[in-house]
Amino acid sequence: MGSETEYAIIVKGASDARPDNSAAYLLLKKCPYPFFSRSHLYGWRRRDGDFQIEAERMARLLAGPEHLTAEDKEWFQEHFDLPLSQRSEALIGALGLLLENGSRFYVDMSHPEFSTAEVTNARDLILYEKAGEIIVEASRRKASAELGQEIKIYKNNSDGKGSSYACHENYLVPASLFREITRESMMSSEWYRQYYERNCRNGASANRGSLAGIFAAFLITRQIFCGAGKIGVEREKSESFYLREQKFRHFTGRSERCGEYVESDIVDSVTSKTSNGVETEETPATPVDKDAYRFQISQRADFFTRLYSTETTRERGIINTRDRSYLNDFDFSRLHVIIGDSNMAEWSIFLKTGVTALILDWLSSGFAERLGHLAFKEPVKALREISFDLTCKKAVIKLANGTTVSALDVQKELLKAVKEYRGNNLTSVEADVIEKWSYALDALERDPSLLDDKLDWRIKKRIFERYLAKCGANWDNCGRKTIKTKKSGVAENLGCWLKQLDIEYHNINPDTGVYHVLQNQGAIKRIVSDEEISNAVGNPPTDTRAYIRGMAARHLKELITDMHWHILEIHGLGRVQLDPFDCTKGIVDVLLKKFR
Repeated sequence: MGSETEYAIIVKGASDARPDNSAAYLLLKKCPYPFFSRSHLYGWRRRDGDFQIEAERMARLLAGPEHLTAEDKEWFQEHFDLPLSQRSEALIGALGLLLENGSRFYVDMSHPEFSTAEVTNARDLILYEKAGEIIVEASRRKASAELGQEIKIYKNNSDGKGSSYACHENYLVPASLFREITRESMMSSEWYRQYYERNCRNGASANRGSLAGIFAAFLITRQIFCGAGKIGVEREKSESFYLREQKFRHFTGRSERCGEYVESDIVDSVTSKTSNGVETEETPATPVDKDAYRFQISQRADFFTRLYSTETTRERGIINTRDRSYLNDFDFSRLHVIIGDSNMAEWSIFLKTGVTALILDWLSSGFAERLGHLAFKEPVKALREISFDLTCKKAVIKLANGTTVSALDVQKELLKAVKEYRGNNLTSVEADVIEKWSYALDALERDPSLLDDKLDWRIKKRIFERYLAKCGANWDNCGRKTIKTKKSGVAENLGCWLKQLDIEYHNINPDTGVYHVLQNQGAIKRIVSDEEISNAVGNPPTDTRAYIRGMAARHLKELITDMHWHILEIHGLGRVQLDPFDCTKGIVDVLLKKFR
């Protein structure tokens, strides 16, 4: 398993209409950690074998436009539709940086994105996702110094204006399960495509008793323990927005303008506004959208419009059907899960990935069909309604058989089924996942406050509601109240200030980010240690193919001509296909001795 996190990025005080675009590439250029990068050798291999000439052209371009020959310029003019000044940035982003810890740091859709090394368990995923935060933050500091302006990075999922960027998850699953969940075999036929357009476009399931229906029910309801929480309601941008942006997106992949919602007067920390006392004033005449300051569990729930889809940036499906495995074994596939929020809390990351892995194992067992009744009649509607059910206990979900259940009911039934299937046949990490999953569901049912230091949305809810109480306000009237702190003496809308606090929770700066302030105060329950995370920053996991990539980047950098998730090409020795099951520490150490 592994995760891909897209970060929001802004430049404070920047006048450029798209400050995040150039700043994102600057992060890569200033990354202080060792890496391998041959972007000019990746993605440009032509079928006619004219590879060396193209590689040399890319090298000259990366060195600077002044190094290009007249022939080079003519070739680039033929292949690209952008000024030369923008091409070097795009080429750097073609592959990005392959780090010595087996992860990848690159630019996607103008966002800095960090893909963790492949790991075998949810605990290790926490380590490498948190290591990613450290690497991105270190790059941010150096890039800010070079730019002379402060760059801010947020690990969240929404710009507050209808655009969403994601934290995707990837799971290695049997190819047969992948086909069943994604309905790939049916989607390949013309009659099913027509049926899909008629019946599934708005979220209805084509076969509600299938494994796909059960998996969708799980993904929709798991937000009660892995939602990141958000103030406000959004809807995906209209089709016309994407048509206007089409030419720009064709080259950079850009479809979303992240970071516009944050201005230079952003809140510095959770304590800077609350420790000095406040003055409040209500302005009842101010018109307020009833959803503008509504708190919900998930940041991503607003942005899904159907059950199935191959898209990740618009018209998103609860189940993503993209089949890009990065494998050489046809018995397995990569399941791409795009519905999850970007989490700061270790408990939320652990449960999101650990429980999903257990569910996928259970679905492949052949024992899951008996819970086919859990498939939802209206999946998209259920996704949004659950996000607004802060009790997690309201029977808001209508099943295909006509009965109604709550998100908590569904999760409890799935937990029971997984425990019956696995019994005591669990690794230590899986046993911990089961224990924490049971604890979280029991707490949500009996005393949700027990999770106020563990799950992102519960942590946020506690902060916001304490401040509302201090101001004599509530969710219904916070948009009509203004506050004035003794420190700043400036009147601010309470609802807007809470939204700023919501954003700052996801600031990855350990000195000012709200989550980090709380963690440093001991107010957050943790699973891993800082020492373990520091080790993951510089070292790959030893039980996946990420180990050979990391070691190759460290010891064979000058011999590598190409490297990707599943490929390693060494000068003079040809291309090696990286098997996820064989490229582990013991085997790799023997191979490395031959090349050193």
